[in-house]
Amino acid sequence: EMLPPHVKRLAKRARQRVEDSFLVTTKDGVHLRVKPMFFIRDKVQHGVHVALRHASRSFLDAFAKETGCSEFLLKTLVGDAVKDLRNGVRKVYPVAGAEIRAVVLEKS
Repeated sequence: EMLPPHVKRLAKRARQRVEDSFLVTTKDGVHLRVKPMFFIRDKVQHGVHVALRHASRSFLDAFAKETGCSEFLLKTLVGDAVKDLRNGVRKVYPVAGAEIRAVVLEKS
């Protein structure tokens, strides 16, 4: 989990911040709560925020279904998942930054 002072430091240069929180199920059946966050330099309409959330949900859900829990967590910590997420969301709107703020194991 990313600490709040670090989030504030990242968001300081951006004009807007888009956050989301949702459940994904990995290939081995583990439920994880993923909290992605995007930084946008320009002021954009609410529809762009919604489109970014939908794109991130679909990308991370597909990514989790392809990988197991340990591989998903490893790629999230190393930054490979964030890099792929940013490139996938860039088609909707060019974001200044993308981070996965937290990944929490949900009780089943």
